[in-house]
Amino acid sequence: MTVDARQDRRLFRRVGLRHGVPLAAAAALAALAAPATAQEAPAAQRVDVTGAGARERREEVSGKQVITGEELARHGDTRLTDALRRVPGIGISGTGADLSIRLDGMSQEQTLVLLNGERVPPGQVLEALGLGMVERIEIVRGANVQWSGRGLAGTINIVTARTARQRQRDGSFTLGRYFGQATGQTEWNAADKNGDLGWRVGLLARADRERYPVDAQLRFVDTAGAVTRAYRVQTLEANRDQALTLTPQLQWGVSDGAQLQAESVLSVSRFSGAGEDLRSETVGELPRMQADRLAYTHDRQFGRLRLKGSWPWAVGTRASATVTASHGQRVQASLLTGSDFTGVAVRDSTVDSRRTDDVLSAKLDVEHRLGATQQLSAGVQLESNRRRENRVQRERIPSWEPDLTDERYDALARSLAVYVQNDWLPNKTTTLSLGARLERLDTRSEGNVFDGVARSYQLGSPTLNLLWRPAAATQWKLSLSRAYRLPEPRDIMPRRWTRPENSSLVPDFVGNPSLLPESAWTLAGGWDHRLGDDDSASVGVNAVLKRVQDMIQSELVTMNGQYLLRPTNVGRAWVGSLQLRGQGEWAAPWGGGVKLQASVAARASRVASLPGPDNRLPDQSPWEAQLEADHRPTGSAWSFTAAWRWRAALQALAPSGRLLGQGATQALDLSATRAWGPQDRLRLSVAGLGGSDALETTTRDWSGGVDSYRTVTQNAPRWRVQWMHSF
Repeated sequence: MTVDARQDRRLFRRVGLRHGVPLAAAAALAALAAPATAQEAPAAQRVDVTGAGARERREEVSGKQVITGEELARHGDTRLTDALRRVPGIGISGTGADLSIRLDGMSQEQTLVLLNGERVPPGQVLEALGLGMVERIEIVRGANVQWSGRGLAGTINIVTARTARQRQRDGSFTLGRYFGQATGQTEWNAADKNGDLGWRVGLLARADRERYPVDAQLRFVDTAGAVTRAYRVQTLEANRDQALTLTPQLQWGVSDGAQLQAESVLSVSRFSGAGEDLRSETVGELPRMQADRLAYTHDRQFGRLRLKGSWPWAVGTRASATVTASHGQRVQASLLTGSDFTGVAVRDSTVDSRRTDDVLSAKLDVEHRLGATQQLSAGVQLESNRRRENRVQRERIPSWEPDLTDERYDALARSLAVYVQNDWLPNKTTTLSLGARLERLDTRSEGNVFDGVARSYQLGSPTLNLLWRPAAATQWKLSLSRAYRLPEPRDIMPRRWTRPENSSLVPDFVGNPSLLPESAWTLAGGWDHRLGDDDSASVGVNAVLKRVQDMIQSELVTMNGQYLLRPTNVGRAWVGSLQLRGQGEWAAPWGGGVKLQASVAARASRVASLPGPDNRLPDQSPWEAQLEADHRPTGSAWSFTAAWRWRAALQALAPSGRLLGQGATQALDLSATRAWGPQDRLRLSVAGLGGSDALETTTRDWSGGVDSYRTVTQNAPRWRVQWMHSF
């Protein structure tokens, strides 16, 4: 990774603002508050859809994919992000506040990340939570009226562990090694219940060291095939990540079925490191710098408090109210120095910045039973999301950059959302769910280096979900929904994010105030069949088709002799995927059972305004496969797991004639766990064994020739030893 890419990733990436809806169904809330008078069916035919059973039925009909905390932790990972890499369809890159998470090859901006059903900064939360703090992960590849309509690619909801029904004390201590660098983490969780009062608290402390060796080559060839300019960039970046996270929870059963809950996440961390670039093997015009060094420190704090109360409102009616407040801050200091090919210092610049994110939301939900076979849910949600940033850049050595840059930004998003959903069981084999979410969102972005941008949006997200079980072992699912994605503040700010080496292959970035929101209709279907009397053997098929309107991609433009990447709406796009999966258990010849899980996914996309055959999404691999195996020998205290994953190479044509490519990747993860009695376990694991280096290419074929950029990021296995103890 070059210093340019590091600056773009470490210094200038902005996480966008989202969430909210308008007032359409306030009358529905009032109607739900009235006592129930609907007649009930005879007991012999009644299907109860209230309480936890109704929620489980709703989740099942929505096509929600659930990964339990136990499944996530069985390979010995210490970070939630490492465990999510094994979930089919999820792609992860970056670390810390700059972490990127994607669904099905679509962009991180199109993927919505929630914590207990509410939107949060994904990088801060995913890196702060330990695996012991997570009860399950829920994935929905369409809109969800109760969560949000903004998950264009889908939604990833992280559900934290709830208060326990009995005493629980457990902890773990992990040591690891990656590229010769030591890593360590300890995590402790305690929970108990005394009468109507339950509590849980988790503590995580982590200290990791990592390295990123990158080799890049840039070539510029004219129309005659002659190389006019070329050079190689060798990069070695090393960093250290230290974090401390506390997650207390409290639950109190008041009386008559009423409950009060309080939960919070408190995290402090420091991310520091340095990267060095060395340019060599030059042809033609020399780069401005032969060597440069970027040193940086990011201090981050994040706090979140969520209060929820639920109570019976009337006969057959239950209400809940939730208030959530969060505050995040990142203070950054960086120093970039560089020298030319004669050894003369040509760059000495500092960047100091402070960024804060403040979110306040309130939500009211009402659930009302309509007879024995229907349940109506409605709610209203308000949210305010504000980001402020101050950035000061100083150039101590004259260069091609401004010698003084003081920048201030202030972005605010306020939203009001109303939703209604009806869950209906017309018979014992069919469940139908119909809902709608309306949202009004007002955004404002201001700064001292660009004109303010203010927008208002009124957006709707209808959903239709159908579940049919013709037999006890078989079920079919079908869903239709509409979702949308608003442009990020960074994408609409007409401000330039600069790089030291500007070229067609390493361009600057500028926002586009004329950017329109994206919207998409999603049609999803699935079939699942159980092959035995239990869930140990099954097969399934899932298919998803999206029609995206006003798809946002980046185009290459020139302005005042400089190359810029600018987001633009490229029109309509189609995105589709087909996944086959199966699992089963077999007896091993040497004793014990072997459980196998396999999945294969084919994905395709087409951007209508770009010529084929490579007019697909730039991060969408056409094929992915995964195979997992678990084995415990008979009479042995040891158990073993293995997971192999593979991702095919891809080429995607972007606007302005740029061809983007990624190489095929594969990796093998192994772990062995030994139990010492009921309280202690020791786990040995390695992740990324035999893994492929990450290859990325950019090729621009234009009237003046061909420009090409090729980077190879080395990968190495992560070795870990983990001790787990229950008290």
